Amino acid sequence: MNCASTRPTIVQVHVTKLYRNAGLRGGSSHSGRRTFASRVLEQTGEIEVVRNLLGHDDISCTERYLDVRPATLEAMFADAV
Repeated sequence: MNCASTRPTIVQVHVTKLYRNAGLRGGSSHSGRRTFASRVLEQTGEIEVVRNLLGHDDISCTERYLDVRPATLEAMFADAV
């Protein structure tokens, strides 16, 4: 299983330039995807939805993008019980 490419895509290069031109530090296409993935998971509670939106074949690739706040996990667990 390979989740990452060996070189940046043209989209990654342009997104990184957009962050830099906007004066945002540390911004990249990866950080944008990570934020997007985490927020979708927080809203839906469904990692399969995130996997499909990111276009991953393997769920373990999707898991690498997620950075969910502890309070959000507690709320998701409480809703599931």
